Amino acid sequence: MSQQLDDQDTRKVQTAVSGSPGADRPVYLPMEAEEYEKFIRLHPARDFYCGLLLGGCGRKLSARKYRDKKCHFAHIASGLCRRTVNDEASADHLYMGRALADWLKANGHPDARPVYWHKDRPLRDSVDVSFDRGRRLVRVQLARRTRREWEADDAGLRAGHAAVEWLFGPDSMLANWQMDRQGHALRIRCRSVGAVREVEVGTQFPDVPVEWTGLPGCSLTPEGMVTPGLARPVKAKAAVPDAGTRPGPPSGIDFPLAPKSVAFTGAVPHEQVEPRRRLYSATVQPYGSSPMSALISLPAETAAPEPDRVHLLTGALLSFSHLPGTDDVTWLIKADGVHELGREGARPWSRLLPPSPASAVPARHPRPEEAPPVASGAPATAGDDRTTSITHLLEETARHAGVIDLATLAERASTAIDPSDTKRWQQLLVEVERPRGPGMPFLVSLVAGPRGGPVPCYADVLDAIGHAVELDLTRHCERERRRVWDAYRPMPPAQVETPSPPPPPSPPLRRPSATEQERAAAYDALMDLAQEAQRAEDVDAVDQVAVQLGGMTLGPAASQSVDDLIDWTVDRRADELCATAERLTALVDHLDRQGDDLPEDHVRRLIGRAEALAEEAGEELTVHERRHLAHWREHLDALAGRPTLRAIRSYAALLRPALRRLAREGRTTTWVELGQKFEAPLAELLPDDKVAILVEVDRETPADEQPLSAVITARRGPHPLYRQLLFNLDRGDLPAAAARAHRPAADGRAGGRQPSPVR
Repeated sequence: MSQQLDDQDTRKVQTAVSGSPGADRPVYLPMEAEEYEKFIRLHPARDFYCGLLLGGCGRKLSARKYRDKKCHFAHIASGLCRRTVNDEASADHLYMGRALADWLKANGHPDARPVYWHKDRPLRDSVDVSFDRGRRLVRVQLARRTRREWEADDAGLRAGHAAVEWLFGPDSMLANWQMDRQGHALRIRCRSVGAVREVEVGTQFPDVPVEWTGLPGCSLTPEGMVTPGLARPVKAKAAVPDAGTRPGPPSGIDFPLAPKSVAFTGAVPHEQVEPRRRLYSATVQPYGSSPMSALISLPAETAAPEPDRVHLLTGALLSFSHLPGTDDVTWLIKADGVHELGREGARPWSRLLPPSPASAVPARHPRPEEAPPVASGAPATAGDDRTTSITHLLEETARHAGVIDLATLAERASTAIDPSDTKRWQQLLVEVERPRGPGMPFLVSLVAGPRGGPVPCYADVLDAIGHAVELDLTRHCERERRRVWDAYRPMPPAQVETPSPPPPPSPPLRRPSATEQERAAAYDALMDLAQEAQRAEDVDAVDQVAVQLGGMTLGPAASQSVDDLIDWTVDRRADELCATAERLTALVDHLDRQGDDLPEDHVRRLIGRAEALAEEAGEELTVHERRHLAHWREHLDALAGRPTLRAIRSYAALLRPALRRLAREGRTTTWVELGQKFEAPLAELLPDDKVAILVEVDRETPADEQPLSAVITARRGPHPLYRQLLFNLDRGDLPAAAARAHRPAADGRAGGRQPSPVR
């Protein structure tokens, strides 16, 4: 431990637990003195502890109120405390665990239970809340993980639970990977509201700000947690055209579409018209809209989509183009790839009817009467029933985005096959997979083997159905699991649009010319791009669009919109120029709020950085800010003559035996006499430093005994600092008469002798 533990008091904390040292009931003490009284009214028992679940020592804490610096908890008894995180967020893992458990109980799961400790993981890494008799789990991920580590954790959790819901904390850095997997991620955070920390859940979609809400605003379904953001249909970043909307002329500008929002069928290839890409005509249906005709551009290496299947576009961009060989303009969707949808996955796009009489979505598995008999020699009906039962169980697991092991599968399918009988399970899983259609994901990937990986017969099952087996089975299995989850993910049914009555006929208007139409379409497209860039805070992109718009002939309203864009970029540029001054202001504000509680070396470094920023800001710095910084420099220079925490503890070790001897003899002393006795400048110390020394002297004095510091007097009475000492030791504030009776000589320490002041 070292110099840092010696030079700073790390035991001043903003959070604690109430009830007992091992409790998970967190409390938060605000820094402001005005909030202190509200806090005490919330916790009249004042049973605060440096909680074990906070990484603390378990000792009792007292809440301290200050007017000149921040309020905080302090240890009552002395002793080494190795707690390293003390700020207002240090108990957020407990707040989140308790809030989620209470929310689940309110939603009909009284067995919800949070777990904060995990084997081989540090505290505050994650929180698990299990419910539904342990079959379902909510994992709150707080610490950062690599993608490989997170996917391994996910596979392991799903191997032991029917469903796993992930919530990502502010510092986990994993939400983007979850969005890649399922199109959205759920976030969680705490924020201070007065004397409490409130838990909020956020919904995050790609390129959209996180929408935060309280837990009471969320609901629980068999598929998991549903936030208000998930309850609403996902909106595309660019407006997806309606079936009756006629596209404008080609402009070369692409509009990103929301992930997994557009499906198509009936793809007919055209001759290749651009390098490394292939063009198809298809019937396209945006989610929640009517089908329409459009062109689809796919990478040349992408396998040609089968025309009688339903496919989902990934990485889609919307623009418009001429139909090959004609002057007609149509919608063009450029995509990074396609994903063939299964029966469940294609339900939101049920209005896509393939050109062939077959169903747009082929049956994933045959009906029981159509399935071939099991090769093990069992009766046909028994084998069919068993295969169908396992198929339904795997499909149910897929709808919950989970995995299942052989033992659980055998128990729920009511089959007597032992989980260790690899050959019989291989035959059974082959029958489950054999009727699969081309491009369909493998349900067998959901059967978990040891440590959540593929089942031991995974490669043999794939080989038996004629699928080329990759060398890395684990990666192949993880990929197939994601494909299965995507295909079977439940989605809200598409809303049927009620046709509106035709509008009344309007008087004939002047038909705009082709040039005006093109100009209007280009203006709309550029303004859409500018608005997207503004939401992304991309100043350079907005600036470029404003320059292009500035070269166009526009009407008054459009010109005002361009002026607004220019004003926005000017404001953002000014913000960048002021960044240095803002950092300086934030640094000085940090010094104002916490400087008194920081070690001298830390304060010196902060002031050095502030002075460097002041030089960089130059004339941007106001006279007031320069004076404020100079005040902190003067304060630091004054600190140079004050004792450090190590010196205070040394003085306390020097005074303790001397004060104990005076107490036994029934005598008193003064700061001047103590300074002369030990040849130290004790009398010249500031009052705060004297109180700090006396607190160290009496840290180990039992609460039922008089403080040793009571023998230090002034003018034959208690020293004026005695009241502050009693407050810091949490012994209450005694009136003057009781304080005089508090002197050790008066309670018999001197064996009945009356005190005689030392001169």
